[in-house]
Amino acid sequence: MDKNDQCLLDIIEAHSGLLVRGTHLDCIRAYVQKRMNELHMDFTAYCRLLIDAPAELSLVIDEAAINETYFFREYRQFEYIRDRLFPEYAGRHMIIWSACCSTGEEPVSLAVLARSCGIDADIYASDIDVSALTVLRTGLYTQGAFRTDGSSFHHILEEYGSHEAGSYTINNEILNSIHVSEYNLAGTDPGPVPEESADLVFVRNVFIYFTKKTQDAVIGRLARYLRPGGLLFFSMSEIAGIDVGRTELPLIKEHCGSVYFFRKVDPDAFAVYHRGRDCSSGSEASAPVERKTGKLPAAQRPSAAVTRRPSDTIPSEISVPGSDGVPLLVLGGQILAAIDRHELGKARKLLASCSCSPAELEYRFYYSAVITKEEGKYGEAAELFLKASLLNSAFWPASLQLGLLYEQQGNEKKALKAFSECAKILEKYIEEQKTCYNFLVESFSPSYFYTLCTVYIEKGKKHAV
Repeated sequence: MDKNDQCLLDIIEAHSGLLVRGTHLDCIRAYVQKRMNELHMDFTAYCRLLIDAPAELSLVIDEAAINETYFFREYRQFEYIRDRLFPEYAGRHMIIWSACCSTGEEPVSLAVLARSCGIDADIYASDIDVSALTVLRTGLYTQGAFRTDGSSFHHILEEYGSHEAGSYTINNEILNSIHVSEYNLAGTDPGPVPEESADLVFVRNVFIYFTKKTQDAVIGRLARYLRPGGLLFFSMSEIAGIDVGRTELPLIKEHCGSVYFFRKVDPDAFAVYHRGRDCSSGSEASAPVERKTGKLPAAQRPSAAVTRRPSDTIPSEISVPGSDGVPLLVLGGQILAAIDRHELGKARKLLASCSCSPAELEYRFYYSAVITKEEGKYGEAAELFLKASLLNSAFWPASLQLGLLYEQQGNEKKALKAFSECAKILEKYIEEQKTCYNFLVESFSPSYFYTLCTVYIEKGKKHAV
């Protein structure tokens, strides 16, 4: 990447929080060159214009945002909302915010679904891309807004719109029910909804544009707009890499089958929800439980067979071991906990103090790779994850992390290969009902990651055509 590219990307990130990755940089270069030719400017003059003219900068930022969306995208989330969430709001008013709505297929999907379920809801839609919002305001969509994913909900759209000559137009009653506004999620301006008012917030398929620091700031901002009990949805391909464990945010991760989301809890309330609680109606796991301040009696503590992080069952501090060291699998939970708190120096110290048998070397490479990834050394982290997977071909967490890392870097070919390999391993792992690696992925189920892999594989194959 030359100095001109870096200068351009720095301007885009400084004013929008967006990162441009992979082949999309070529599109930005082409667009900027086109504008420079039209305005008869060299690159230095055009950069000054971007800084001084918000309207011109807005055009470039619009080009930097990839508006890939369609109706009822990731339909399982909409099934959960229809079958589980909306029944809880029968007879009550809801506020729903699509926080990065692009051309509006997402808020339209939410609006027609709420209407068809008899839910009284105010739908808010916002995006940084002004031209994309124009599509939503007109309500005119091409057939590209309809995909196989989400097709089970398309009959609802027929009730609130009309097809003509390869296009689809949303009825005015739906358009008028959606509050549309320009909003930069990575900025500091007040959002379109009052704080602690939103029952449901969707912010999907945008975190690939943000640095980890910006991601944390965005999640903190979104949490403020959720009411206690409100839900925050990310894309299936994003939520696996989102961890609020080392923050003070009142968010807990929950799931219903393969559908994962965050719920905002009331920090002043006496009752909290189990992390990763089951969604079955009336089940013991889905009921609120009292906050515990003391330790459980030894007889009631979780057994080692429970699939959770080892740090849940071992002391929070261990003295520095002798020459033999503490077994790596014993200290693994403390290493992950230190990484969660972003205490990377402590995590490396703990890892260095561990003893490790030849049969467990994949864990050492894995933990080292996670630390290295948090340090921003993505190339080195990828090599370590690859070594871990080569040492143990059944060690699917390494293949999964490798795929997520390649996806984050925009390397679609390598990501597709890693996710394909991970899906094969997971299929056998799930079939044999194994649990030996579950503690590495917290409350996520192996079935969730299998679904994530297959979703990416389908997407990758379509892009390769």
